[in-house]
Amino acid sequence: MKKQMKRNHGITLIALVVTIIVLLILAAISIGVLTGDNGIIKQSQQAKEETEIAEEKEVLNLSIAQATGEDVYGNLEEEPFREKLNDNAEGTELEKIGDNYKVTFPSDREYIVTGNGDINPIDYANTVELVAKLAYIDGKYVIGVGFKDFQIKSDFMMNYINLMKELLTYFINQNNEEKEAIFVQYMNEMYKTSFTEIQDTFDYLYTQGYIEKPVTSLEEYFDITLTEETKEEYENQIKTINGLLDMNLTIYDACFLEIQFSIFEKEENSEILEELQEKVENMSITGTIKAPNGDSFKLSTDNINSNNDLFGSYCYQYPITQNGSYTFTFVGDDGSYGETTLQVDDGYPQLVTHGYYGYGFDSNCIVLMEGLGNFVNIEEASLDSFVDENGLSSDKTTINLTSNIIFRNLPELSSQNIAVLFVEDDFQGELTCKYDGKEFKRKVQFIGPR
Repeated sequence: MKKQMKRNHGITLIALVVTIIVLLILAAISIGVLTGDNGIIKQSQQAKEETEIAEEKEVLNLSIAQATGEDVYGNLEEEPFREKLNDNAEGTELEKIGDNYKVTFPSDREYIVTGNGDINPIDYANTVELVAKLAYIDGKYVIGVGFKDFQIKSDFMMNYINLMKELLTYFINQNNEEKEAIFVQYMNEMYKTSFTEIQDTFDYLYTQGYIEKPVTSLEEYFDITLTEETKEEYENQIKTINGLLDMNLTIYDACFLEIQFSIFEKEENSEILEELQEKVENMSITGTIKAPNGDSFKLSTDNINSNNDLFGSYCYQYPITQNGSYTFTFVGDDGSYGETTLQVDDGYPQLVTHGYYGYGFDSNCIVLMEGLGNFVNIEEASLDSFVDENGLSSDKTTINLTSNIIFRNLPELSSQNIAVLFVEDDFQGELTCKYDGKEFKRKVQFIGPR
């Protein structure tokens, strides 16, 4: 009897342990279901947040509609918008930033409302990198604030190079018959004709007076239609392409390259051009820079042009008269965010561009200062990476610019001779300046004299 009782007691303990283990496993599973990345609690929180965001956007849309409805011209004005927001959501804050409005709800969520009523949440994780440069322009010190140095120019340039490379690769792989077909296609588009044979095209050109004598081959055609000036232009183009792709092209090839570009430009469904266009569109950045004094300025990559002062064409220019810390913020129309601070003071070296015979922010005349008017004599200078005279990117190369340092008197900046770094070509990259036993590095772009 005793033995039987002991056996029953042992079985009970094992069952209890197993039960506890099962309960622990179930508890762990339940906790995971509740609190995991895709757990019920998190999903519930996300659903709650999504509902609140939808409600806030509904308030914004309603307030926008009410405010614009009361305006004679249907514009979204600040005070009517503020009034309607407070009516529809108490505790909401409104700040005008340029043409846009920053709306903050009691939830602390922030939205950008553009002048035309587009709504985008501000995403501080979606950052736009800004660059600040100091320049001496028109008799005053100016901080230029724009998008990341060289990003836009380099992206455009590399897209163009990639397109050229694809076109060249495609063209060089064509046989003579296919090249003749390209020529006929080009001429048909130019003269609104519908020839299929290349000799018919030659005959048409001759009878219409476009060429002075009959021809039977493309070599003859180009030989009599190219001027010496045009040949020189094509030769320069060939040098650029050879430097880029290391291909042995003739003037004949260069002519066809131009024809091929023309055809690709006219083909609306060209996959290459569609891809290029998509890349350019994805680079687009538009928003508002806010300066330390509260002023604001619309900033967009659409402002960019290829003039000599590339940076100056798309930067906010903020004049300063004293040392200090200057912070600029950027809020994109799409809700992106950026911030940069330039410390202008002793101990903070700054490259200052000066339009001695250069151009604004990208001037080839550079002085080094630690605080306004506190000039530092550059002893050595070098540049890592650059863009050559053809505007083509190259692998990292170190260029010694020490011989470009010249002591000059710039009356507008100083009564003393100061070290000025002159750059005669177009360069971009990281500049290293050595002075007083110290080293200073800065990403730069120089525009050589024209």
